[in-house]
Amino acid sequence: MLHESSTLSSSALNRARLQSTSEQTWQKLNTIEHDLELLIQKIDMIDAGNNGTSTEKTLQTLDHLLKDWKKYEDNFDQQLEQLFTDHN
Repeated sequence: MLHESSTLSSSALNRARLQSTSEQTWQKLNTIEHDLELLIQKIDMIDAGNNGTSTEKTLQTLDHLLKDWKKYEDNFDQQLEQLFTDHN
């Protein structure tokens, strides 16, 4: 009985840690989404007279945000899969 209680406690702690990590990852995704929206607005405002360096930097920032998004999205998906796998 003591072993079962210890196993249940350990499982509950692991689940709580994973949920906390998932929430942090979700917050990062929300931040990236907000940054992407702002960057898209900036790209929309760039006109033909703008300096090519500014446009290049903006596109590099977009590339970086999209890569971060993919990384955190994959991480979040793995965390959810682990949550449901560990739960069953």
